[in-house]
Amino acid sequence: MAGTFTALRIFMSLVWFSNGLAKLIDKGTCDWGFLSVNLATQGAMAMS
Repeated sequence: MAGTFTALRIFMSLVWFSNGLAKLIDKGTCDWGFLSVNLATQGAMAMS
Protein backbone atom coordinates (compact mmCIF):
# COMPACT_ATOMS: atom_id res chain seq x y z
CA MET A 1 0.00 0.00 0.00
CA ALA A 2 2.83 2.41 0.83
CA GLY A 3 4.40 1.77 -2.58
CA THR A 4 1.17 2.72 -4.32
CA PHE A 5 0.97 6.02 -2.46
CA THR A 6 4.63 6.70 -3.18
CA ALA A 7 4.09 6.14 -6.90
CA LEU A 8 1.00 8.39 -6.86
CA ARG A 9 2.93 11.11 -5.03
CA ILE A 10 5.79 10.96 -7.54
CA PHE A 11 3.36 11.08 -10.49
CA MET A 12 1.48 14.06 -9.06
CA SER A 13 4.77 15.86 -8.37
CA LEU A 14 5.82 15.36 -12.01
CA VAL A 15 2.49 16.77 -13.21
CA TRP A 16 2.83 19.77 -10.90
CA PHE A 17 6.45 20.37 -12.00
CA SER A 18 5.66 20.05 -15.72
CA ASN A 19 2.75 22.50 -15.46
CA GLY A 20 4.99 24.99 -13.65
CA LEU A 21 7.66 24.56 -16.31
CA ALA A 22 5.06 25.09 -19.06
CA LYS A 23 4.08 28.39 -17.47
CA LEU A 24 7.70 29.54 -17.37
CA ILE A 25 8.56 28.72 -20.98
CA ASP A 26 5.00 29.27 -22.30
CA LYS A 27 4.87 25.99 -24.20
CA GLY A 28 1.61 24.22 -23.55
CA THR A 29 1.83 21.16 -25.80
CA CYS A 30 4.28 18.27 -25.68
CA ASP A 31 4.08 15.74 -28.51
CA TRP A 32 6.16 12.55 -28.45
CA GLY A 33 4.41 10.81 -31.36
CA PHE A 34 2.62 8.17 -29.33
CA LEU A 35 1.63 10.62 -26.57
CA SER A 36 0.41 14.20 -26.77
CA VAL A 37 0.04 16.22 -23.56
CA ASN A 38 -1.53 19.65 -22.99
CA LEU A 39 -0.25 21.61 -20.02
CA ALA A 40 -1.60 24.68 -18.24
CA THR A 41 0.09 27.87 -19.48
CA GLN A 42 -0.38 31.52 -18.58
CA GLY A 43 -2.54 32.02 -21.69
CA ALA A 44 -4.83 29.21 -20.61
CA MET A 45 -5.26 30.85 -17.22
CA ALA A 46 -6.21 34.30 -18.61
CA MET A 47 -9.86 35.28 -18.57
CA SER A 48 -11.18 37.01 -21.66
